[in-house]
Amino acid sequence: MLTDRPEMAMAGYVVSAQYAELAVKGRKRSRYERVLIRNLREALEGRFNFAVKHSRVVTYVEDLGVAREVARVAARIPGVRWVGVGISVQRDMGALLEAVREVAPRELREGETFAVKAFRADKTFPLNSHEIQVEVGRAIAEATGASVDLSEPSRRFYVVVMSGEILLLWERYEGVGGLPVGTSPPVLVLFSGGIDSPVAAWLMLRRGCPVHLLHFHALPSDEDVIGSKVFRIFSTLRQYHRGIRLFTVSYVHFLKRALDADPRLELALFKRFMHVVADRLAPRVGALGVVTGDSLGQVASQTLESMYAVTRGLELPVYRPLIGMDKEEIVNLAMRIGTFHDSVSEYADCCSIVSRRPKTRPRPSEVEKEWERLGLDEAVREALSSVTEISHEGKLVGRIAS
Repeated sequence: MLTDRPEMAMAGYVVSAQYAELAVKGRKRSRYERVLIRNLREALEGRFNFAVKHSRVVTYVEDLGVAREVARVAARIPGVRWVGVGISVQRDMGALLEAVREVAPRELREGETFAVKAFRADKTFPLNSHEIQVEVGRAIAEATGASVDLSEPSRRFYVVVMSGEILLLWERYEGVGGLPVGTSPPVLVLFSGGIDSPVAAWLMLRRGCPVHLLHFHALPSDEDVIGSKVFRIFSTLRQYHRGIRLFTVSYVHFLKRALDADPRLELALFKRFMHVVADRLAPRVGALGVVTGDSLGQVASQTLESMYAVTRGLELPVYRPLIGMDKEEIVNLAMRIGTFHDSVSEYADCCSIVSRRPKTRPRPSEVEKEWERLGLDEAVREALSSVTEISHEGKLVGRIAS
């Protein structure tokens, strides 16, 4: 596909992705733009080329259906604020108004209202943004008979004046914002498949971190994870970044050494087990920290005392992007990103198997004493030797080298 401004007036379509925080990143901006373009190309399987133009990433296509497909995919990529679909015309007011008179009657239905928003990226253009909006609005009204409504219009038209062309956009797709994935170091997410951990993973993606998922399961084999909701949620998250990896490890390594554990400490011990395994696995997969879906006070195991007891002595930092959110906020995000319905489907996650009456404020000393008594360091070593990666195609990739 073309990346330079085509001589197409009405012969094709443009997709314009307006990015979010990149515009204020100073000397890092060009690197962030390159990462964003790489992520867009990967998400679209290399089928389209993109170019940076006036704080936007643009591509040109010949078919409106294809343009919409590109826009829908691009809107899910972290770093993109919103995506517009429309046409590119010559940098000339007459050419713009001619295009408007042809597009508007096709896009506005009877009784609909409209508004026009102009962005003058090229400040040398003879008309300012307000004057462009007035001229374009008048042309739309004359061509359609529609009324202007600046507060709640049925349809918005966007005009972007650039140095070599003008974009006329009339379809808008809201993006996820944030930073392009790959502008921050990778992290390893403790991934249960419930509501919280997928949202935590998505929030870290949105801050530019590639994420890898570590799932502890109570299934007969790692292969059984492929047919579970965990794999479906993994597939959903890959819509936001193709580079996500999924690692699995069996709960049995903990279970066979914790059969006579103090029931009040069993949950704290299991959570510590997961954290220690993640802490030692993370460097092997290039991760610079561990992420959890903890939200303060949401359940008995998410008190500050419990969090401290299960993470004391770890090498890497533990990030908790949901720590200050309530359940309603987390659920709303899960619904927004498309993981909620799979997250609430039936699945025997490991935390639901261990003691249902945990001590809510365990002391680190008692957790560590019970850990030593049970010999859980050996359980960690066994677990690390059995970590398996599952590909996005649903195949067992193999063990992770120690």
